[in-house]
Amino acid sequence: MSYPTTSAGYSLASSSGVTTLLWGTDGILVTPAPGGSYAGTGFYIVESVDQETDVDVIHGENGTGQKAWRVIINNGQKFTISVQDDTAMTPPAVGGTISIIDGASLLGGGRVSYSCKVVASGEKFTRKGVAMRNLTAEKLTLID
Repeated sequence: MSYPTTSAGYSLASSSGVTTLLWGTDGILVTPAPGGSYAGTGFYIVESVDQETDVDVIHGENGTGQKAWRVIINNGQKFTISVQDDTAMTPPAVGGTISIIDGASLLGGGRVSYSCKVVASGEKFTRKGVAMRNLTAEKLTLID
């Protein structure tokens, strides 16, 4: 069974009684791209992306020590991206910029592109396995 592909590269699947589902990771990480002599599709192979809203929660107490109020500060978005490392590509440096397309926004009818700063980069090697690169990137509301 083949699944239709959106213009962003995401595959969409649907089943009876269930709304449209996102399928796969194609098209999520749109930069960095290798040089023009690279014969591949131009991007890392993305294994997984974890996205979360970066928030600070501050509580205040009343005279008896019970929590009486709460302030939630939304700092922006934080992404943890796991990709197959590729020696033909120069990995993004800490402080560099990458572009991520938010796949979940496709369900709402639009796509959101985030230009994020890389705040951490690391590698993971396993015996008889593909080398993996883990990137942590942020799109902060008031800085970026």
